[in-house]
Amino acid sequence: MPNNNLVNFYSYWSYYLNQELSQQAVANIAAKATINQSTREVTVGVAVYYTGTPTGSTNYINVAITEDSIWGQQRENSESTNPAQWNSDHTQYCHLHMLRHLMTGTWGSAITPATGKQIKKEFKYTLPDQIANETVVPAHLHIIVFLCQDRNEVINVCEAPITLK
Repeated sequence: MPNNNLVNFYSYWSYYLNQELSQQAVANIAAKATINQSTREVTVGVAVYYTGTPTGSTNYINVAITEDSIWGQQRENSESTNPAQWNSDHTQYCHLHMLRHLMTGTWGSAITPATGKQIKKEFKYTLPDQIANETVVPAHLHIIVFLCQDRNEVINVCEAPITLK
């Protein structure tokens, strides 16, 4: 089994997932999001609470926007690959959780961790009408928030519930 790789084959994901789920998190993370449909402004509130002793002097909050229901080409044109995602004539594939934007930039927003410390931050972004000639549909968006140590190891992740106004 590969060890210490940043990317592993999907056949090993279950093994690594079970390893991670058995560990105690040093930080809890929660988030909630609001999308104002008339102004297209996305507001995400994030709270991080350190329940254990963090390693490293800096952690990074990352806020990603993904979108479902993006129809397009798919390299693997096999009926056995997610058959429910293909249209009836098998020419278009419905992509899910396609990354649309990183609200905190490539590496995230730096915070200083400490046991027992709670950190709250708010992030804002205005959605464009289109990305790559595809209309951005607020109802199809997801907000994924993850906390990283040293821009490498993910400490914890949550999906923010979204309120559409």
